Amino acid sequence: MYPLKIKTTPNIIFIILIVLLILPGRVQPEADRIISLSPNVTEILHSLGLDGKIVGVTEHCHIPILKHTKTSIGTFFNPDTEQIVLLKPDLVIALPSNKMVIEKLRPLLPETQFVVVQNETIADVLNSVTTIGEATNTTTTAHRLSERLKQKIAYYRKLTSKRRKLPRVLCVVSHSPGSLQQIYAAGKNTFINELLEIVGAQNVIHSRIPRYPIISRESIIALNPDIIIDTAVADNPTSRSLAITKNVWNTLPQVNAVKNQRVYVIKERYFTIPAPESIIRSLKLLHSLINTGGKQGA
Repeated sequence: MYPLKIKTTPNIIFIILIVLLILPGRVQPEADRIISLSPNVTEILHSLGLDGKIVGVTEHCHIPILKHTKTSIGTFFNPDTEQIVLLKPDLVIALPSNKMVIEKLRPLLPETQFVVVQNETIADVLNSVTTIGEATNTTTTAHRLSERLKQKIAYYRKLTSKRRKLPRVLCVVSHSPGSLQQIYAAGKNTFINELLEIVGAQNVIHSRIPRYPIISRESIIALNPDIIIDTAVADNPTSRSLAITKNVWNTLPQVNAVKNQRVYVIKERYFTIPAPESIIRSLKLLHSLINTGGKQGA
């Protein structure tokens, strides 16, 4: 018996092509119950218009509309796995540092999709937006969000592109309350370093590993930055606590930033969140402080 031969006509080929064109692509299952294990993920979800689908966020998420209406699943460093399981999420979005938590959750939530995104650099942020957009079927909105960030970055680069002398900046992300002990600074391989470069500044910390090295008072004196940006403030800081934070730097009067009153205590929490809208706001703030000497109240 010979194989059956089908005579293919131009009309049949045309019909097949039309069918292939109208068939829907691979669609991600709808995620109706989303848990975020990181503040930057929460902000991206919020920017994608997914507030109504978020069922749990960390205590460190600083979007008021979500923080007060969504269930807390603990801290970023120690999420409450029992609470996460009780919320019955169909999508959990986390960072690589949440690896152990995810491994614990997988057997408890076999039907749940787990997505892990990076957040160390601006490229990571853009990739995270794309990944989360695909996981939540919001790719069009995700594309617009990414383009908005790229445009703002290009805008600030252009503003400072002709600068010849770059101000030298130290960005402190943590230190002991009320003292200059256990000082951690943003190094080269961080999104904060990229923010400084975009607004026409030079990071005085050249270390790439670790990303946030610990530095001493003596190191700060030797580095002698022109500007110091201190983000090491507690949640909901008071005027008194901000004043105390700023005053500790007066113990280094020989440093140019202190001498010229260019120590800025940043109380805005968005400055340390690697997500599009926070980065855009941070660029505006940094440009004001570094390039126009804008006053930032403490």
